[in-house]
Formats: sequence, structure tokens, C-alpha cells
Amino acid sequence: MKLRNNTYVILLFCSLIVTSTHAQTLNKVTARDAGLYEKQGDSLFELGDYNRAISAYQKSSLDAETHFKIAKSYEALGFSKEALEQFELSLEKDDSKTIVQYNYGKLLYSLGNIKQANPVFASLAANNPKNPNYPFYQGLLGEKENDTLAIPFYKEALSHDPKHLNSVYRLAKILTEKRKFNQAKPYIEQGLNVDDSSKRFLLLKALSSFYQDKFHDAILTIKKLIDLDNGNEDLWEKLAISYAKTYQYQLASEAFEKLIQDYDKENPFYYYNLGKCLMGLDEFEKGRLEIQIAIALQTPQLDKEYVTIAASYNRERDYQKTIEFLQKALKENPNNQYAQYQLAVAADNYFKDDSEVLKYYERYIDFFGEKGDFYQLATARSNDLKEKIHLQKE
Repeated sequence: MKLRNNTYVILLFCSLIVTSTHAQTLNKVTARDAGLYEKQGDSLFELGDYNRAISAYQKSSLDAETHFKIAKSYEALGFSKEALEQFELSLEKDDSKTIVQYNYGKLLYSLGNIKQANPVFASLAANNPKNPNYPFYQGLLGEKENDTLAIPFYKEALSHDPKHLNSVYRLAKILTEKRKFNQAKPYIEQGLNVDDSSKRFLLLKALSSFYQDKFHDAILTIKKLIDLDNGNEDLWEKLAISYAKTYQYQLASEAFEKLIQDYDKENPFYYYNLGKCLMGLDEFEKGRLEIQIAIALQTPQLDKEYVTIAASYNRERDYQKTIEFLQKALKENPNNQYAQYQLAVAADNYFKDDSEVLKYYERYIDFFGEKGDFYQLATARSNDLKEKIHLQKE
């Protein structure tokens, strides 16, 4: 009996050893597979195959580092909500990772989540006092609320790194916008000393010169900007004004003509100033014509309003008033097809003389032709009236 008990104990012990060994083997295999999946995910991430990278990472050990990698994959794919969730899971498991906090804060900023991003960068700045990027982002966040609040943060960034060009630019931009040109000048010069073709610093220099009425300086800088990327409407407008202010009327007129042709054919300001420049060149007739165009563009067309009033009278069957307001509409805009056709219809209802009514339909047909929206209706009614008039004569 004693022997049987001993045998049972020995067998049980052996069974436990086998089970334990098997479990350890499984754990080693699982850990090894997890590592392989993570390496696979890393390779796929490097190749930009982010969806497959996410699938691989999800099969690995989901520690703080893996959640961070999944977050970066989602961010690369544009899935911001999923990326934020993964950043937060990573920080829940290990909130000491600076790189995770930094990327999380940047994503919050890019999404406009200012209240959530503020404490993230405040913590980063407090724990990493020599890193200029953290106060720089605090400055960007401050600008979203009040640009004055941002200035101390950008200056703090520069105290850690005097060559932090993004902070230099933000300071220069804020000060230029606030018309504090003397304070902005050293920052603009610093940026251009690093890169004299920097479009963002050249633009600030041009604006600073322009708004201080230093038009000769503005011309030189704006021309350089235009040479770099062909310019835009705002630059061409400031160049045109600068030429005009420095009595370079030929160049100014050419610039205003370009603005009209390439950017805005209905801008009365451009026509008016083109007219003034042409008069400065003693081309008075041309100048007057351009200014007349400017006047016409600023005179409001009220045809739609008159048509609406006419429609109200028509519903009341007051056809005399209907005709009166449709005529006013056509005086404002002779090309209003609807008003012209409705005038013929109103005349049809008002005049007893078919010959008089026929004139209104023929006027529409002659003016708009076969391309007119109401050509078929007008033609059909015109033919009816002609036949009726012919029968009356017989």
C-alpha cells in the first residue's frame, strides 16, 4: 500500500514537470512569435505599408512601444481618432516616454484640440527645459487664443536655441502684423541671413516696407518674390500700388492690367487705378474709359429686385405695374432674358392691340435669337399673333 502511494506521488510529480516544461516552451514560442510580428510590422512601416504593419503589430505583445507604433501608422494613414486612442493607450502603460508625449501633443495641436494639447506641452517643457521645440509649440497654441500670449514662449525657445528659425519667423510675423516694424526687423534679417531666398521672410520684409510707405524697398523685395514663384494677386497688387506711388506709371499700368486679366476682371479698384496711371502718362481718353468701367462696376444692378416686384403685381393682375417694373429691370440689365420674356407676356395681358403685343415678342426674338431660353415660346406666340392679325385684316 505504501509502495503504491509512493508510485502515485512520483507519477504526479513527473506530470507536473512535463506540464510546466510544456507551458514554458509555449511561452517561449509565443514570445518569439510576438517578436517576429513586431519586426515584421517595423519592416512594413518603413516601406509605408501601414495597414499591414498595424495587423502585424496587433499580433505582437501590445506594450507601450507597440501602441506607439500603431499610433504612428494610423496617423500616417490619416486616421486621427484611432491614432489618438493608441497614443493614449501607450501613455497609460508608460507615461515616461517623451517621444510618445511629443507626438501625441503634435497630433492634438494639428487637430485643433488646444485645451488637451496645452498640458502635454507644458509638461514636456517643464521636464525638458533645454528643448526649444516644446515652448515653440506652446507659442503655436498661444497664437490660437491670443498672439500676444505666444511671444514669451517663442522668446523662451530662442533662449534655448538662438537659431530656432521657426520661432524667429513666428516672432517676426506677429510683430509685423502688429505694425511693430522696428521690433520685427532684426528677426526678419536673421531669417534672411540664413536663407536670402526664404519666401516667408521675404514676404514679411516686403510687407514691412510697404506698410511703412517705403515703396522703393517694397518693389525690390516683391520683384524678388515674384521671380521665385510668379507671385499671387496680393503681391501683384502691392507691386502695382508701389509703382504708382513712386510715379512709375508705365510699370504700374502694366501691373494693374495683369491684375485685371489674370486675377479679377470685375475689380473696380484695379480699373480706377489703371485709369489714373494712364492719365499720368497723358493717355486721357483711355484713362477716362477705365475709370468709367470702375464706376459701372460699383453701380449695383437691381434687375432681380425689380423682377420680383413685377411678379407680385402680376399675381395681383395689375399688368400696368408689372410692365413698369419689368421695364425698370431691363434698364438695369438689358440681358435679363426672363424679364424680357415676361414683359412680352405682361403686354399680352394688358394691351388689346395685337400689333402692339407682337412688338414685345419680336423684340425678345431679335435680341436673344434661337439661343434664347424662351425662344420657342416667344416664336409660337408670335406666329399666333401674326395669324390672328392677318385674319383680322381679311
